[in-house]
Amino acid sequence: MRIVALLLLLCSCARNDSWSASYIKSGHSEFDSSKISYHSQDRAQGLDLEILQVGGLTHAYFQVQSHTIASYEGNPKKALLTFVVGEDTYSDIALRHEGGQRVSLSDKMQQLLLSSLQKNLSVTVRLGSFETIIKAEKFTKYYTEGKSPQGAL
Repeated sequence: MRIVALLLLLCSCARNDSWSASYIKSGHSEFDSSKISYHSQDRAQGLDLEILQVGGLTHAYFQVQSHTIASYEGNPKKALLTFVVGEDTYSDIALRHEGGQRVSLSDKMQQLLLSSLQKNLSVTVRLGSFETIIKAEKFTKYYTEGKSPQGAL
């Protein structure tokens, strides 16, 4: 009976929401910042998304927790990034960071990702041997809160 109770307790503590966010409001919009994260449920082969908003700028990154992201055509600074949105497939080069576990999105792919999520469309992301489905639920809530004065923690 104790084992069942322990298992129920552990399962109830598991994170169901893949999205998380933190906001810093300074009183001056040029210094405000937010960090919105999507955590993959698959720690071995999944991709985590991080969106940073600082002042009026937005930067999006994907990172892996294990191994490294394959370089594109032997160039250690590049990785091939593919999005599938509905029936459409988009590919572009992402900038691979030192260590090979993080990439920056091009402006084109960042805009495509953000606009798809704002339209409540999930996005399948492929990066080397890694794949994840970014589910759009709750994205707009976190993204909008980061831009509003009420989003401060």
